[in-house]
Amino acid sequence: MEERIDSLHVSNLRIIQAKEAFCFGIDAVLLADLGYKYLEKDLGLKKLKVTDLCSGNGIIPLLLTGKTPFELRKNLSVCGVELQTDIARMAERSVKLNDLESFITIFNGDLKDAENPDFCIGAESQDLVLVNPPYMIPSKGRQSTNKLKMIARQEILCNLKDVLKSAEVLLKKDGRFVMIHRYERLDEILLETEKTGFSEIEYTLVRPFENQEPSLVLVSALKKEKPEHQKPCKKDDLIIYSTQGEYTEEVKKIYGRE
Repeated sequence: MEERIDSLHVSNLRIIQAKEAFCFGIDAVLLADLGYKYLEKDLGLKKLKVTDLCSGNGIIPLLLTGKTPFELRKNLSVCGVELQTDIARMAERSVKLNDLESFITIFNGDLKDAENPDFCIGAESQDLVLVNPPYMIPSKGRQSTNKLKMIARQEILCNLKDVLKSAEVLLKKDGRFVMIHRYERLDEILLETEKTGFSEIEYTLVRPFENQEPSLVLVSALKKEKPEHQKPCKKDDLIIYSTQGEYTEEVKKIYGRE
């Protein structure tokens, strides 16, 4: 693969990417921002363990660590789990490129093995689990000869239920799950999240423009000792663009461009 090094918008970090593989987009930026908002209030108080499933090139671990003030990074341990060996190795090299080996670990493993005792991350050990999973059901997704991009986009090696189950296994009691996904699958997402045993489900619709249909949805839920059935709580919509090519003030803040 022909690789390049791209600059990120936080802490002068850099990431290795390849056009033949799946490069990160705004969905990863939004997911990392929401995840960090949940971590931020506790970072100064205790050590927190975070896992990013379907980690790809490691963008989520990099952004989370980059958003964390240097003096608080000692309280944060982030693991990325990626099944594709070549992509996991690329993520590892990005971690080394930024001298973040003390805070980020990339595991080349299958999230569906989370229940196995020898899995790379212990069960009920994580405070936060994030995931930007493959969005498309294979029969409905655009077909491509590029296997790396197909695996990243379509539920070929794992599906929504696999992701939710793995997160539930890895999280501590009162741990939080955060995911970004396609809006068109919202009903299924809310149903399966509750069926997996999560509570206090919240979601935010992400719209390209204020008057357009949502394209993405951010979902958050808690792992409670005794799950309770509650109606999912809809938060205020997130609008990406104010005008063509111009981010809204909220998104500029997320990117650190205020």
